[in-house]
Amino acid sequence: MAARWSLMAPFVVLQDEDPGDALDKSRATVMGRTGRVMWIVVATFVLVSGTSAPVFYFLPGGAAAPILFSFVWSSLTAPFEAHVLSVVYYRLTDPERPVIHGG
Repeated sequence: MAARWSLMAPFVVLQDEDPGDALDKSRATVMGRTGRVMWIVVATFVLVSGTSAPVFYFLPGGAAAPILFSFVWSSLTAPFEAHVLSVVYYRLTDPERPVIHGG
């Protein structure tokens, strides 16, 4: 399910779709490639969350430190996660388009 919903945000942002249509387009785009997309979503989650988990659990400073760390970590990694989903979106919807502009 997560793989089929993963492109919903790019459809809303890049194609100005309403959430219902974006969900349908995301599901249709990922259909037949669910395993590969799921692998990318899970690998990104593990890379982002797995690297912060050891730090998160051993932070000194009471209850405020983990909350602050979580905020900072999420702020730093959200652009990476958005980029990953954008690359997947373009690879599936327009495979001939280069992901990096050649200039």
